[in-house]
Amino acid sequence: MRQILSQKQVPLDILGAATAYRLGTPEKAFEASQELRFFRFTGFAALFVGCLILLVFGVAYPQLFSWWPFWQALLIPLIGLIWLIFGGWVLLAPHFYTQPQVYLCPEGLIFSADTIEAVRWDQLERLWKESDGRAHGKRRYTIRRSDESLLTFTNELQHIDLLGALMESEITRRLLPRAITAYRAGGSVSFDEIAVSRQGLTIRSLKRLLPWTEFQALTIDEQVVLVHTRTSQEPLVRLKTANLPNIDILRRLVDHAWQEHALHRAPHVMAYKAGQPLSFGRLRIDQQGIQLELPHPICLAWEEIGAIGIGPQELLIARYGEQHTREWYTLPLREIHNLEQLREVIRYILLNANS
Repeated sequence: MRQILSQKQVPLDILGAATAYRLGTPEKAFEASQELRFFRFTGFAALFVGCLILLVFGVAYPQLFSWWPFWQALLIPLIGLIWLIFGGWVLLAPHFYTQPQVYLCPEGLIFSADTIEAVRWDQLERLWKESDGRAHGKRRYTIRRSDESLLTFTNELQHIDLLGALMESEITRRLLPRAITAYRAGGSVSFDEIAVSRQGLTIRSLKRLLPWTEFQALTIDEQVVLVHTRTSQEPLVRLKTANLPNIDILRRLVDHAWQEHALHRAPHVMAYKAGQPLSFGRLRIDQQGIQLELPHPICLAWEEIGAIGIGPQELLIARYGEQHTREWYTLPLREIHNLEQLREVIRYILLNANS
């Protein structure tokens, strides 16, 4: 990967594409891998070997090859000619095949090969990752834009893993909040072979819904995705990682859903849902709001509360008053009991407030 220091180092057609698609100034360049550059060495080496064979045949023919049958002697220059053709093909191939490059911009990337393709980050919809599992083995990243077009990046590029991680980070940052919002709204978020909903995981190949009550874990590595259940030591299904788009979003969404499901089953959360008041020392919570035992007891209805935060030393609550004024109340954490249970109850309340 090359750090671009100035616009002078960027080709004019790349700058033009960055301007036309409002991508910003290119900041980094991912160039062709050393494997492609190795072809040049191979080509010159093949030419050298071919010339050497022909030279040796021409010089040593009277002494070594003149007594050979003609068809056998003819094989020597033929082999040399084959080496020359091979070397010439290797050297000329780059002139007919443009070496790929990727230019990274603040708002997207530009892929330069036979043509120039510009991709804005907000156009990304899908990212597939494919790996053979080896540390320096085969890597393939395929992205799909909102116009349904596909672009594929392979080991032809240097630092392909870094480029893949950057693309995955951008697509996760933009699409994970949408996936969580759709999940909370009761929708089903599809990852082709797997769909995630409040009811559980739908496995397309099995035509089965796995409820969260039966779900145990989702294991993901570079090649295989395993879905585990509570009732069996063997995985319910094995799927190829390369067949599942946005695998990082899938992992995070399943973690979110599973934690939310576990949260709903926590005894103190179930008590809150049943309408029982919960006491946490000088703080009480029920379905009407929060009561604080300050020098003067204060009751805050949920519709009055604008924000709740638990810091390293104190709990902070913002209360909205008239004309959108904000009043802060604080309570030291040392005066709160069962802090982790309080965190879970507040998290449950905030999750449902945003649903």
